[in-house]
Amino acid sequence: MTDTIKQTEPLPPAAEPAPGPVMRAWRSASVRYALLGVAGAVLVALSLAWLGGYSYVAAADVASAVTSDLPSKNDLKQLEKKMAALQPRGVYIVVDASQNRLRLMKNDTVLREAVVSAGTGAVLKDEKSGRTWVFETPRGVRVVRTKKTNPCWTRPDWDYVENGEPLPRNWRDRIDCAALGDYALYLGDGYMIHGTLYERSLGLSVTHGCVRVGAEDLEAVYKAAPVGTKVYLY
Repeated sequence: MTDTIKQTEPLPPAAEPAPGPVMRAWRSASVRYALLGVAGAVLVALSLAWLGGYSYVAAADVASAVTSDLPSKNDLKQLEKKMAALQPRGVYIVVDASQNRLRLMKNDTVLREAVVSAGTGAVLKDEKSGRTWVFETPRGVRVVRTKKTNPCWTRPDWDYVENGEPLPRNWRDRIDCAALGDYALYLGDGYMIHGTLYERSLGLSVTHGCVRVGAEDLEAVYKAAPVGTKVYLY
C-alpha cells in the first residue's frame, strides 16, 4: 500500500488590514513633516535644559533666598527712626480731598475730625475769552499764610462766567462778605479753608477748590492753627 501525497495549492497571501486613521495620517507627507518638527523641537528643548538653558530649583532653596533678602531687625529699627523723623510735629492740618475729611492733628494725635467739602474737579470754559478754569483742591503741602475773622470774598471772573453774569466795571461790586462764614485760613493762590452758607452739602465735592468747613469745626480749627501751620492736602 502506497501513500499518496496530495499536493495542495499554496494559500493565498493574507489580506493586509486596512490602515487606521493614524496610519493614514502618517502616510501623509505633511503630517510626517509636522510630527518630525515637533520631535525636533522637543529634542532641542531637552538639549537646552541639559546644557543650562533652565533648571529646577528646590523649594527650600527659594525660601532661603527670599528670607536672606528680608531686612534685619536693625534695618527695620533704622527705617522706623527715619519714618518717625518725617512725622509732623506740633499742630497741623490734614485734608483728604477725595473723602472730604479734615483732621486737626497734634503730633500723631487727632484733635478734631470734620466732614468738609472739597473741589469738584469740574472744568469751566469761557466761550467768549477762551479762558479755562479747573475747580480742584490742590494737593501737596501748604502753609496757613494769614487768618481773618468775618472775611470778605472778592468774586473772581469765573464766578460771573459760571452764573452768566457780566463782569462788573467797579471792583467794589465784587465784594461778598457773607459767603465765607465767620473765619478763613488763607493758603495762597486764592485757596482757603473757610465756612459756608450751605452746610447741608458738607461731605460732597461741590467747591471750586477751597475747603468748606462747618461753623463749629471751623472755629475750633481757626483757634488751634496759628499762622505758619502746615496743611497737608491729598
